[in-house]
Amino acid sequence: MNGRVLLAADPSEASVRAAAYVGCLMAEHPAARIGILTVVPEIQPLQIETGEFLSTGHTGILMPTQLETPPSERAAPILRKIHQVLVEAGFPKNRIAASVGTTTVGEPVVSALIEAARKGNYRTIAVGRNALPWHREIFRRHLADALIRKARGLTIWVVE
Repeated sequence: MNGRVLLAADPSEASVRAAAYVGCLMAEHPAARIGILTVVPEIQPLQIETGEFLSTGHTGILMPTQLETPPSERAAPILRKIHQVLVEAGFPKNRIAASVGTTTVGEPVVSALIEAARKGNYRTIAVGRNALPWHREIFRRHLADALIRKARGLTIWVVE
């Protein structure tokens, strides 16, 4: 391990738990660096007009304020929260970097995470995950599952 961990961040409690775990685990390692990455959808001109995601595989309505807000502003509350959790866990704030990735509808978040990890020289990606009963897990696809399958040469930490 090179001491660099990329933490996938979203508004979930699982993401907060992952941040607390990684922050506590890595706090005593002087060479450790944590990157926080949150991936938000890039809104296309047609979506701004209609307020809908019209690409294959996903339909959702966005609020008008979300349509006009740049990705960095939409991601700021998530990044602030995860940064705060890392610092409260004892990780030095001067060794934390935060960034925002964007995806178009239909492009997997997994690709953005793997690309960011490789570009930033992170060898480990940490993600939070909520445990579900086995009968619900069968039909659910999770980011961690896709990362494990696709992130060749990277270590994946899954925190439940």
